[in-house]
Amino acid sequence: MIPVKAKRGFYIATSCPACGAELELESDFLTTSCSSCCSVLRILTPATPPVYVVKAKLLDKDVRFHIDRHLKGNAEPLTHSLDSVRKFYFPYWKIDAILLRLRHRKETRINYNEETNTETATDLKKVETMLSPYDVTIAAGGLPEIIPYSLGERPEYVKTMPYSEEHLQLGFELLSIETPWQDAITKANRAVEQLNHISAEESGVNISLLLRPVLSLINFPYFLAEANVRGKTRSFVLDGLTGRIVYSCSDGISEQLQIADQQQSAELGRLGVELHRCRNCGEQLPDTRSYVYICRNCQQLTVLEDCPELNRRILSVQGSANVDEQYFPFWMFRLPAEQMNVFRIRFGGSENAGAICVPAFRIKNFEALYRLTRRISCAMSKLPMFESRELKENYLPVAVGIAEAGALAHVALMREVVGKTEELPRTLADLPFEEVSLFYAPFHPESYFLVDSCLGAVTFEKTLAGV
Repeated sequence: MIPVKAKRGFYIATSCPACGAELELESDFLTTSCSSCCSVLRILTPATPPVYVVKAKLLDKDVRFHIDRHLKGNAEPLTHSLDSVRKFYFPYWKIDAILLRLRHRKETRINYNEETNTETATDLKKVETMLSPYDVTIAAGGLPEIIPYSLGERPEYVKTMPYSEEHLQLGFELLSIETPWQDAITKANRAVEQLNHISAEESGVNISLLLRPVLSLINFPYFLAEANVRGKTRSFVLDGLTGRIVYSCSDGISEQLQIADQQQSAELGRLGVELHRCRNCGEQLPDTRSYVYICRNCQQLTVLEDCPELNRRILSVQGSANVDEQYFPFWMFRLPAEQMNVFRIRFGGSENAGAICVPAFRIKNFEALYRLTRRISCAMSKLPMFESRELKENYLPVAVGIAEAGALAHVALMREVVGKTEELPRTLADLPFEEVSLFYAPFHPESYFLVDSCLGAVTFEKTLAGV
């Protein structure tokens, strides 16, 4: 028997719109294929936070067993009877973001001169930029000290389902949302700001920010049971998956459960799945994981992310006849001229023409991404371009979306400003871009590196691109 590989990360159960077969989607999927009918499917993310439901595994008949096990473990008498069981979904906000930690450290290096037998101190400045995933869950309901404030790591391995009436289990009630999603982001930002409490004398500029927060609402199952213990009524709250007792008291808490208005859930979004086809001619699009496609039948451009500033022309840099040549995608963000003049951003030692170019392929090492951003931004004005009507086999998929790339462009701006001025206005993270474009640049392998085929000046390591 072949062992089933455990899934990692937040994943969602839904059904194929073509054949109805069950699908399990990882949260960062753009497209997938149905294993039953082989249809290529597209994941539709709503503009408002989507709502999910986690199905309970605990059965009504097992509630008393779990309560007695808890009481026995605490050397308390067992239940005499189970008076009532109430089942409900408690809402949690799930926030997925990029955590930026930018440190401008001041270090002192001691140099020893053997000839004069003296020591001299040299002050050094070092800029450190760290990007890491930031995942947190925050209680959206109004039961403090009764329900756990956070789900911790559990959403990363528990299967969820998009909210719908048919996905609500029989007998379960939805609790109302007491904390708006805007307040949840505020709480997360306050928690991140605690990372800034470092001595200014040692670190200088010290900034921690959440970039590109993405929210969703998870309704997690709980059981509220009232049992007779030694002639007194006690209340117990049980985790709907494991049966673990998360709270117990001698007072009734049933009246504290605020049932949700159906309008609350209706105002939030729902994740959808549709056939991955060209909306102009209906031709099935490739099953590659990309944010951008060009239909092979009608050459219509499809971008799986809304952006009003997007220039819907795909450009390519003129390459060579090298057979090993590959075209790598880059997002180009153009700031208003007055903003570029205010911050005097320089990439590669020359005054930037107003565009910041960020790789649209995945690079996990930020310092390497930052170096490539500076190099390609500097060379941008010298690259001859033409409009692409098709994406050939040697064109890599666009694995980084516009929103994520925009956040990385802002981080590159911050990194550059802090490195030169030791100052960082927080508004820099919110600067608007005037225009967003996508272009492809050809690179070919030379030794351990990939070198651009046009100027022969922009390079990066093969390992960064998985070559």
